[in-house]
Amino acid sequence: TMAEEFDLAEVQAAVTAAMTGASAAAGLAASRKIYGAVLDDWVKTLEAADSSSSPQRAEKEAAVVALWLAWADLEKKKKQWKAAAKTYDLATTCPIGSKQAAIWTSYAEWCVERNKLTNATNKYNSALAAVRDPAMLEQVLAHATGAKLQEEAASALAALESDASHQRLVIEAGGIQAVVALLAGTSGAAQAFAAQCIA
Repeated sequence: TMAEEFDLAEVQAAVTAAMTGASAAAGLAASRKIYGAVLDDWVKTLEAADSSSSPQRAEKEAAVVALWLAWADLEKKKKQWKAAAKTYDLATTCPIGSKQAAIWTSYAEWCVERNKLTNATNKYNSALAAVRDPAMLEQVLAHATGAKLQEEAASALAALESDASHQRLVIEAGGIQAVVALLAGTSGAAQAFAAQCIA
Protein backbone atom coordinates (compact mmCIF):
# COMPACT_ATOMS: atom_id res chain seq x y z
CA THR A 1 0.00 0.00 0.00
CA MET A 2 0.95 3.69 -0.15
CA ALA A 3 1.87 3.77 3.52
CA GLU A 4 4.15 0.76 3.43
CA GLU A 5 5.98 1.66 0.25
CA PHE A 6 6.39 5.43 0.73
CA ASP A 7 5.09 5.78 -2.83
CA LEU A 8 4.68 9.48 -3.58
CA ALA A 9 3.30 8.90 -7.07
CA GLU A 10 0.55 6.67 -5.72
CA VAL A 11 -0.43 9.26 -3.10
CA GLN A 12 -0.47 12.05 -5.68
CA ALA A 13 -2.60 9.89 -8.00
CA ALA A 14 -5.08 9.33 -5.16
CA VAL A 15 -5.21 13.07 -4.44
CA THR A 16 -5.70 13.87 -8.14
CA ALA A 17 -8.54 11.34 -8.32
CA ALA A 18 -10.14 12.85 -5.21
CA MET A 19 -9.90 16.36 -6.65
CA THR A 20 -11.37 15.45 -10.05
CA GLY A 21 -14.11 13.08 -8.92
CA ALA A 22 -16.07 15.43 -6.68
CA SER A 23 -17.04 19.02 -6.03
CA ALA A 24 -14.16 21.35 -5.20
CA ALA A 25 -14.97 21.37 -1.48
CA ALA A 26 -15.46 17.61 -1.28
CA GLY A 27 -12.31 16.98 -3.31
CA LEU A 28 -10.25 19.22 -1.05
CA ALA A 29 -11.65 17.55 2.07
CA ALA A 30 -10.89 14.10 0.65
CA SER A 31 -7.37 15.20 -0.34
CA ARG A 32 -6.71 16.48 3.17
CA LYS A 33 -7.79 13.12 4.60
CA ILE A 34 -5.47 11.28 2.21
CA TYR A 35 -2.48 13.49 3.02
CA GLY A 36 -3.15 13.35 6.75
CA ALA A 37 -3.61 9.58 6.91
CA VAL A 38 -0.61 8.76 4.75
CA LEU A 39 1.68 11.18 6.57
CA ASP A 40 0.53 9.78 9.91
CA ASP A 41 1.36 6.25 8.73
CA TRP A 42 4.71 7.21 7.22
CA VAL A 43 5.84 9.14 10.29
CA LYS A 44 4.77 6.32 12.64
CA THR A 45 6.63 3.82 10.45
CA LEU A 46 9.81 5.91 10.56
CA GLU A 47 9.54 6.51 14.31
CA ALA A 48 9.17 2.77 14.93
CA ALA A 49 12.12 1.93 12.67
CA ASP A 50 15.81 2.08 13.50
CA SER A 51 16.73 5.76 13.63
CA SER A 52 20.28 5.27 12.41
CA SER A 53 21.20 7.04 9.23
CA SER A 54 20.91 5.04 6.02
CA PRO A 55 20.15 5.79 2.38
CA GLN A 56 16.77 4.04 2.71
CA ARG A 57 15.78 6.10 5.74
CA ALA A 58 16.92 9.33 4.06
CA GLU A 59 14.81 8.43 1.02
CA LYS A 60 11.76 7.82 3.22
CA GLU A 61 12.30 11.06 5.14
CA ALA A 62 12.55 12.88 1.80
CA ALA A 63 9.21 11.34 0.81
CA VAL A 64 7.65 12.66 4.04
CA VAL A 65 9.01 16.15 3.29
CA ALA A 66 7.78 16.01 -0.32
CA LEU A 67 4.32 14.98 0.85
CA TRP A 68 4.10 17.80 3.41
CA LEU A 69 5.15 20.29 0.73
CA ALA A 70 2.66 18.85 -1.78
CA TRP A 71 -0.13 19.25 0.77
CA ALA A 72 0.87 22.86 1.52
CA ASP A 73 1.11 23.58 -2.22
CA LEU A 74 -2.41 22.22 -2.79
CA GLU A 75 -3.78 24.50 -0.07
CA LYS A 76 -1.94 27.49 -1.57
CA LYS A 77 -3.16 26.71 -5.11
CA LYS A 78 -6.72 26.61 -3.79
CA LYS A 79 -6.11 29.90 -1.94
CA GLN A 80 -6.80 28.24 1.39
CA TRP A 81 -4.37 30.48 3.29
CA LYS A 82 -5.35 29.42 6.82
CA ALA A 83 -5.28 25.75 5.83
CA ALA A 84 -1.87 26.25 4.18
CA ALA A 85 -0.51 27.85 7.37
CA LYS A 86 -2.00 25.02 9.44
CA THR A 87 -0.39 22.45 7.12
CA TYR A 88 2.98 24.14 7.48
CA ASP A 89 2.50 24.31 11.25
CA LEU A 90 1.76 20.58 11.34
CA ALA A 91 4.80 19.90 9.16
CA THR A 92 7.10 21.95 11.39
CA THR A 93 5.90 20.11 14.49
CA CYS A 94 6.12 16.69 12.86
CA PRO A 95 8.97 14.57 14.31
CA ILE A 96 10.39 14.13 10.80
CA GLY A 97 9.39 17.41 9.12
CA SER A 98 10.55 19.66 11.95
CA LYS A 99 14.17 18.69 11.29
CA GLN A 100 14.02 19.34 7.55
CA ALA A 101 15.28 22.62 6.09
CA ALA A 102 13.09 22.33 2.98
CA ILE A 103 9.88 22.57 5.01
CA TRP A 104 11.08 25.52 7.09
CA THR A 105 12.41 27.45 4.11
CA SER A 106 9.27 26.79 2.07
CA TYR A 107 7.15 28.10 4.95
CA ALA A 108 9.33 31.18 5.41
CA GLU A 109 9.44 31.92 1.67
CA TRP A 110 5.65 31.72 1.55
CA CYS A 111 5.52 34.23 4.41
CA VAL A 112 7.81 36.54 2.43
CA GLU A 113 5.61 36.14 -0.68
CA ARG A 114 2.62 37.23 1.41
CA ASN A 115 4.61 40.16 2.86
CA LYS A 116 4.58 38.61 6.35
CA LEU A 117 8.23 39.46 7.00
CA THR A 118 8.08 39.11 10.78
CA ASN A 119 6.56 35.64 10.38
CA ALA A 120 9.27 34.74 7.88
CA THR A 121 11.99 35.82 10.29
CA ASN A 122 10.34 33.80 13.06
CA LYS A 123 10.23 30.71 10.83
CA TYR A 124 13.92 31.07 9.96
CA ASN A 125 14.81 31.49 13.63
CA SER A 126 12.76 28.40 14.51
CA ALA A 127 14.47 26.49 11.72
CA LEU A 128 17.89 27.39 13.07
CA ALA A 129 16.86 25.98 16.45
CA ALA A 130 15.23 22.81 15.06
CA VAL A 131 17.48 21.73 12.18
CA ARG A 132 20.63 19.94 13.32
CA ASP A 133 22.23 18.75 10.09
CA PRO A 134 25.05 21.18 9.10
CA ALA A 135 24.26 20.96 5.38
CA MET A 136 20.59 21.74 6.06
CA LEU A 137 21.57 24.60 8.36
CA GLU A 138 23.56 26.13 5.50
CA GLN A 139 20.45 25.89 3.32
CA VAL A 140 18.36 27.64 5.99
CA LEU A 141 20.97 30.36 6.46
CA ALA A 142 21.19 30.99 2.72
CA HIS A 143 17.45 31.56 2.54
CA ALA A 144 17.26 33.46 5.84
CA THR A 145 19.93 35.92 4.77
CA GLY A 146 17.94 36.74 1.65
CA ALA A 147 14.73 37.32 3.62
CA LYS A 148 16.49 39.43 6.22
CA LEU A 149 18.01 41.58 3.51
CA GLN A 150 14.62 41.96 1.87
CA GLU A 151 13.10 43.02 5.17
CA GLU A 152 15.88 45.51 5.83
CA ALA A 153 15.61 46.87 2.29
CA ALA A 154 11.84 47.33 2.62
CA SER A 155 12.30 49.09 5.95
CA ALA A 156 15.01 51.38 4.58
CA LEU A 157 12.89 52.21 1.52
CA ALA A 158 9.89 53.05 3.72
CA ALA A 159 12.08 55.32 5.85
CA LEU A 160 13.44 57.11 2.77
CA GLU A 161 9.96 57.59 1.33
CA SER A 162 8.72 58.94 4.66
CA ASP A 163 11.67 61.30 4.94
CA ALA A 164 11.24 62.54 1.37
CA SER A 165 7.50 63.14 1.95
CA HIS A 166 8.29 65.11 5.09
CA GLN A 167 10.88 67.22 3.30
CA ARG A 168 8.44 67.98 0.45
CA LEU A 169 5.78 69.08 2.95
CA VAL A 170 8.24 71.38 4.71
CA ILE A 171 9.25 72.91 1.40
CA GLU A 172 5.65 73.42 0.29
CA ALA A 173 4.59 74.88 3.65
CA GLY A 174 7.54 77.14 4.45
CA GLY A 175 8.81 78.31 1.14
CA ILE A 176 11.78 76.95 -0.75
CA GLN A 177 14.22 79.77 -0.01
CA ALA A 178 13.96 79.28 3.76
CA VAL A 179 14.58 75.55 3.38
CA VAL A 180 17.55 76.10 1.05
CA ALA A 181 19.04 78.48 3.61
CA LEU A 182 18.45 75.91 6.35
CA LEU A 183 20.03 73.14 4.29
CA ALA A 184 23.04 75.22 3.30
CA GLY A 185 24.89 74.04 6.38
CA THR A 186 23.79 70.39 6.14
CA SER A 187 24.92 67.37 4.21
CA GLY A 188 25.46 67.25 0.47
CA ALA A 189 22.53 64.82 0.10
CA ALA A 190 20.14 67.29 1.73
CA GLN A 191 21.46 70.13 -0.44
CA ALA A 192 21.06 67.99 -3.56
CA PHE A 193 17.49 67.20 -2.54
CA ALA A 194 16.75 70.92 -2.08
CA ALA A 195 18.31 71.72 -5.46
CA GLN A 196 16.14 69.04 -7.05
CA CYS A 197 13.03 70.60 -5.48
CA ILE A 198 13.94 74.05 -6.81
CA ALA A 199 14.40 72.77 -10.37
